[in-house]
Amino acid sequence: MTKPVGLLSIWAPELRSFALSLVAFAVAIVIATKELILCFSGSIFRLSAKAFGIGDWIEIDGIRGEVLSQNLFSTTVHQVGPRESSHQNTGRAVIIPNSLFLSHPITNESWEGDFIRHEVLVTLSRDEEWQRARSCLFEVAEQEVQSFAASVRDYLQRIRDQVETTLVSAQPFVALSLEEKDAIVLTLSMLVPIRQLAQIEQGILTKFMNEFYPKGTDPNGSGTGQES
Repeated sequence: MTKPVGLLSIWAPELRSFALSLVAFAVAIVIATKELILCFSGSIFRLSAKAFGIGDWIEIDGIRGEVLSQNLFSTTVHQVGPRESSHQNTGRAVIIPNSLFLSHPITNESWEGDFIRHEVLVTLSRDEEWQRARSCLFEVAEQEVQSFAASVRDYLQRIRDQVETTLVSAQPFVALSLEEKDAIVLTLSMLVPIRQLAQIEQGILTKFMNEFYPKGTDPNGSGTGQES
């Protein structure tokens, strides 16, 4: 028994050094691959949560765009911007590490499939005819949605067949806000085809300005703005 004990006592320092080396190597591997592990975990989270798919419009950590591709470690989007309220493609492709999905909320702007709930804001001064402006904005929106109204109704019916909900309506709606001290804000809310969003928005604003403000009339310092 003395011989094995003697060998152990001789090799003990070397064994301890070897074990410490293995631990140090394992720690180094974990540190070196930490981001890859987080990206892989983010991919698993995205898949399990069914957060988005190819073609969806998403926003995460200030990055907005249409999803072009996705893999285990990254997601590529066609950037939309530059402002938060903008809906024009910038022409840039942004590669997002999937690790961001673990630390930042994901906004899917196209959860309704090919359609998106969009808001157009029109700001008026307090002395303007807000009732007429509200009616004008609603009428312009109704005219604009006629070209795709049937598609919206069909899509909403498919949603209602799958999920019992009354939260989504095909009808445009104009809300009134008095939160700003010296202004009245009209908010038009409507479902629009996501790939025609910018075109439809500009069409509505152009028609509204032409109809509400007669040609050559000064808008009296009021303005229009939009956000989604």
